Amino acid sequence: MLSNNEFQDIRDLVDLLYPFDKATEIFSGSNYATLCIMVPTIEELINHLNNINSESCVINEVRDTILDNLSSRWSPSPKYGLFASFLDPRFKNLSFCSTVSIK
Repeated sequence: MLSNNEFQDIRDLVDLLYPFDKATEIFSGSNYATLCIMVPTIEELINHLNNINSESCVINEVRDTILDNLSSRWSPSPKYGLFASFLDPRFKNLSFCSTVSIK
């Protein structure tokens, strides 16, 4: 049987991973172009992870591992994805990007 702390860790893990479920749904869309959505979605995932502050060592370790992996694979943001997002009217102002990634 799981302890209360373990149940809380599971709840926190679900909260941590929920946006990844939504991102997977967005990226697997076959009826629309996804390149323009890729950059804003991944930037939002990184922001989400950066805003997670848990008392649980397990949650912090999972968060740090995912952040390290995303950072190593996603740094710098692919310029073609940024161009596609810029050309899409939904993301015209590139508010999801830092000034460093826009330059």
